[in-house]
Amino acid sequence: MQVAGVLLMLTGLFTKCAAVLGSIPDAVIGGILAMGISMIAGVAIGNLQNVDLRLTRNVTVMGTAVLMGAVIPYHFEKNRINTGVKTLDDCLNMLLSIQMLIAGVIAFVLDNTVPGSF
Repeated sequence: MQVAGVLLMLTGLFTKCAAVLGSIPDAVIGGILAMGISMIAGVAIGNLQNVDLRLTRNVTVMGTAVLMGAVIPYHFEKNRINTGVKTLDDCLNMLLSIQMLIAGVIAFVLDNTVPGSF
């Protein structure tokens, strides 16, 4: 990924290279994005093989994290935060709109605070 980032920074310096990247059709970009998301989902599902899903606790933590990861960003898209400080508003609205971040933080907190099995 670092190599890809460096290549993108270099192409930004040379406008002809940037024009070539800009001419890539939306369907190709969509296909590449779909492959990337599929790889991320595959890794996530692969990590679940180490989790004992027979325990109610683990299923509850996972389900709550997935549900809140979908619901909370949707809520903050419809109801933007307005503290009066534009920079803080932009930062909070951006962070609270990332589904994977919300789900990951909730899963981390629940996994480390909910006791054993119940």
